[in-house]
Amino acid sequence: MKKLFLSILVFCSLLGGNTYAKIIEFAKCAYERDDYKFRTDLYEKRSYLIDLSKKKVEYVAVLTDSYFKKLVKKNPDSGQPKYIIREDKIHSYNEYIVITLIGANDSISVEKIFDLESKKIQLSYIYKDPKRNNEVSLLQCQ
Repeated sequence: MKKLFLSILVFCSLLGGNTYAKIIEFAKCAYERDDYKFRTDLYEKRSYLIDLSKKKVEYVAVLTDSYFKKLVKKNPDSGQPKYIIREDKIHSYNEYIVITLIGANDSISVEKIFDLESKKIQLSYIYKDPKRNNEVSLLQCQ
């Protein structure tokens, strides 16, 4: 009886782990305004890592040395980092899309919709001031 219980426990622990954990990477993301061409003059890396098991999306960007130096020279007191890492909580998702919704501050919210098939991202900047028009940006990733 002990052996049966122990074997069931071991079997369940094998199945109960992060077997279904999946990280989806959206790499070399480029804006529509740049004709969807990844800006190697600005970024060494620019990607989003979607972790459905932890319900988070992590943004990782590494600026090129020349662009980083240019930004720091332009505004030395900005505290501009060369390596940028941000994490957003997933608001909702299904097998086709992932949505994050961030209430950045009292005047703006940011919604990101990740299309898992086409690897496109729609960024919507939603202003609480009715006088301001909401903005939408599109990115294409690999």
